[in-house]
Amino acid sequence: MSVLRTDVISWAQIRLSAQTNKRGPVHPVVGRCWLWIGRTKNRGGYGRLRHRGRLVSAHRMTWILSNGSIPVGMNVCHRCDNRLCVRPDHLFLGTQKQNLDDMRKKGRSRGIFKT
Repeated sequence: MSVLRTDVISWAQIRLSAQTNKRGPVHPVVGRCWLWIGRTKNRGGYGRLRHRGRLVSAHRMTWILSNGSIPVGMNVCHRCDNRLCVRPDHLFLGTQKQNLDDMRKKGRSRGIFKT
């Protein structure tokens, strides 16, 4: 059984589209970001929306609508390093370790992790 029903997917697609600015900043490698402009953002800076009574990260919902379910133990990561980006081709799946390794490789660790 699918996690999301077809009518719910349609609603989520409409909501994501209405709350997305497709004229965001341009990343030098992956191109222009599509920014979540909805009102709800969590403390980590990620866009959020309501789905079936729960708050869901906008980039995770984008992944589900574009690619299907997110396997257990996997994160939806950003190639562009922009937490508000919901452009499907800027997203990829990775483990927590892969996400942290990507962060260190790109110099975003702010010295909190020793390698």
